[in-house]
Amino acid sequence: MAIIFMDSFDHYSDLYTKWDSVLNAGLGSGRYGNAAYIYGYSGNPVGLRKSNLQPSSTGTLGFSFCASANGLRASNVICGVAESTTNHLYVAAESIYPDGFSVYLGTGAKIGSWSISVSRGVWYHIELTYTIADAPNGSFALRINGIVSCSGSGIDTRNGGSGVVNAIQLYANDLSGGDSTRYDDLYMATDAIHHGDLRVQYLAPSGAGIRTNFTPLSGSNWSNVDEATPADGDYNSSNIVGATDLFAMPDIGNGVVHGVQTVLRYKKDDAGFRTVQPVLYRADVDDGGLPPPSTTPRWYRGTKVPVYDTFAGSTQVLNTSPLSGLSWTKDEINALQFGYAVGDAAMFTIDAKLV
Repeated sequence: MAIIFMDSFDHYSDLYTKWDSVLNAGLGSGRYGNAAYIYGYSGNPVGLRKSNLQPSSTGTLGFSFCASANGLRASNVICGVAESTTNHLYVAAESIYPDGFSVYLGTGAKIGSWSISVSRGVWYHIELTYTIADAPNGSFALRINGIVSCSGSGIDTRNGGSGVVNAIQLYANDLSGGDSTRYDDLYMATDAIHHGDLRVQYLAPSGAGIRTNFTPLSGSNWSNVDEATPADGDYNSSNIVGATDLFAMPDIGNGVVHGVQTVLRYKKDDAGFRTVQPVLYRADVDDGGLPPPSTTPRWYRGTKVPVYDTFAGSTQVLNTSPLSGLSWTKDEINALQFGYAVGDAAMFTIDAKLV
């Protein structure tokens, strides 16, 4: 599974940490007592938009969706896949039977629907797989709770552009009585394969790791980055290139691990060029006593990203373990410590998450 983006919606109220465009969105109750993206709005505008994703003509967008108390009006667009500003495909949830869930081309033409009455307060797993191309090479399949509700092949799914998807959109739905819809456990992949109902699990720092090189404003390093909602008033800082903080994390439960996404939030504290990079450390293997950055399978330092004057976030997705070179396992995840390092010059960070 080639994941390029995921979101649990469990660990921040600042949606700009991951999303590029946010329309007055908030967090509400999720599927398992955690959080979900929630918003209701008149007119079906884009609620959340993620741009500049790895472009691909094939892909899968999956998430869980729930319409709350007052239910949906007709033709509520709930998600779309796009090439920059060119929309290729939409999925809509409709209150008018028999069209419960439908797929539309970017031109607005309906190309498939499933006869089901969309119930209020019920979570549905939505999964759209697609190939964006001119006829006869375009195709799509929409699965609701794992069942193929509608599909098509040999059709034109390209609405202009070069025929790739590099952006996804979630919509703030037009609801009866000013109510809201919720989204949870979202994933985006570049393969058009049925993956099913997946959970995106957030792991917050739970203790100190083997490196605490940053200086905490107060308290301990890990307690400054363990909050679910980012707090600008507590942070860890360093002006030493290579300085690293690492943190212990809770264990995950049983199941197949499809990918790991690092999430950092940071800003610089003075003029000049600065970068930050995520760091993974595996505590259950022997590195022969070599210091970082060694070439042993114990350390991984991710891509350096620029740091700016105001708080910003970045994510990096690892579909396979950069330490073992193999698929992730539960035991390897549970043995990891996660953190960050100063890439170039001075900077400080206030938030570090692993989902």
